[in-house]
Amino acid sequence: MKLVYPEWEEPIPIEENQALTISMENRSDYFRTVDILKQQLETGEGPFHLYTDEDKELNLKKSMVLFLSPWNLDFHDRQLEKKLLARLHEMAMDEDHYPKTQKILGSLLQYLEELQEETPLNFTYDWEPVFSDICKALHLGLDDQSLTLPEKMLEYMRAWTELCGETCFVFNQFRAYLSEEERKTFYETAWGEKLPFLMLEGACHDKIKEERFFTIDEDYCQFFE
Repeated sequence: MKLVYPEWEEPIPIEENQALTISMENRSDYFRTVDILKQQLETGEGPFHLYTDEDKELNLKKSMVLFLSPWNLDFHDRQLEKKLLARLHEMAMDEDHYPKTQKILGSLLQYLEELQEETPLNFTYDWEPVFSDICKALHLGLDDQSLTLPEKMLEYMRAWTELCGETCFVFNQFRAYLSEEERKTFYETAWGEKLPFLMLEGACHDKIKEERFFTIDEDYCQFFE
């Protein structure tokens, strides 16, 4: 993949085995650029373009996820939960699982009949329950308990990729929250699982050898390191 932005002199490569960080040292330029990307991912309209290695343009809104801060890793994201329920419903109704699904739903209906016989109340219920609706009632969702920040980042990337397809993940100002060792482990794991990502940062001084930088300095000079 590569990300193109008219104000950047070079396309930004998103490659395996390369932890690329876009370091914007001018704070005003940094905040403005991040806001433009955020707005484009919300509206679908804007100057950023994302391409495959074969130069096929991707729908940025569908192919990129931006995390503005570590506190935006929402495992209860509505789109993720909707995709998860749809995936489980599809599995429950396939040839291998359908008999067990029907048995479970039948047992539930039978139990409701027994409860109805034991109460003077006359109530009704759906005689053709939907498996995914039962999952909703159980508050089924992705589990992020007891995970460190880099583990959450990786687990979210795995879940999103599995449920929504290949995606480029953009982490904004995450490096400050990760130690050098955590960054190294995160990079190597993401590379090994082929999970593409970029880092957006202001000025960066604590660099490690696994990282490559596209720097835009205070005077708007641009260079790869």
